[in-house]
Amino acid sequence: MEAPNKKYFRRADLVAKQEEDYLKRHGLSTTKRGEDVGNEKDVCAAKEEDVEASELPRKEVMRRLRDRNEPITLFGELEIDSFRRLRRLEIQEPELIHGQRNDFQEAMERVDLAYLNDMLVKDETSSGDEAGNSEGPKPATSADVKFQSDVVSIEEILDMAKNLGSGDGELDCKIIYQYLKLLLQKWGIGLNNRTEVEKRAVKGKLQSATYAQTQSYLRPLMKKLRQNNLPPDIQESLTEIIGHLLDRNYIAANDAYLRMAIGNAAWPIGVTVVGIHA
Repeated sequence: MEAPNKKYFRRADLVAKQEEDYLKRHGLSTTKRGEDVGNEKDVCAAKEEDVEASELPRKEVMRRLRDRNEPITLFGELEIDSFRRLRRLEIQEPELIHGQRNDFQEAMERVDLAYLNDMLVKDETSSGDEAGNSEGPKPATSADVKFQSDVVSIEEILDMAKNLGSGDGELDCKIIYQYLKLLLQKWGIGLNNRTEVEKRAVKGKLQSATYAQTQSYLRPLMKKLRQNNLPPDIQESLTEIIGHLLDRNYIAANDAYLRMAIGNAAWPIGVTVVGIHA
């Protein structure tokens, strides 16, 4: 590798020499390899021409990019460029996962669907009511949120809470479960007591969707509370939070929640004046 009048060699020369030795060792020639590279380029060019020849309609390109949460048009990008970008994305990630959705958006869609179903039912029953002129109690509409009615009163929970945190894990889980059910019921009753106009408004739909999303998120916790198999650290923190809530000490309950969620270790960004770190 080293020339007689040189004390050093370039890295590129070493790589070229190693490649040449490899080709000789396997009975290949550099000319044949160059032909193979040229053939590969011709194949890629032919594929690119086929892709451009089978260009999708603009609306289809926009729809597929939206499905992948990609921008429809980048700055200075032409329609053919966005189509090529879509093709690259489909080649790199051929399987699009539809399961990753916004839970709140899904809850909003359920509220809208319930509203449409309620409107259809009203249209079907309005003609019958006009013919029979029947009067009766106002039925619950689909805009009403659903909640459990078999809930223990706050007085009974306060009576059970006298032994809260005394070491009886089963009793603690029962109190936490009953108190969460009571909170959901009170929240649901308040939402159902709104007027029909408030329920159908955008703000009312957002409130109903938030309630449905909260129920969905609490379902795994409620199941573990019923089965009395809650992890000890979470049970201890929830017991402390519920105890403060029953005592109406909401600031202490919020601090206990923050300790359960993020802990009380000092943050590595120099934050020292924070209440939960005291």
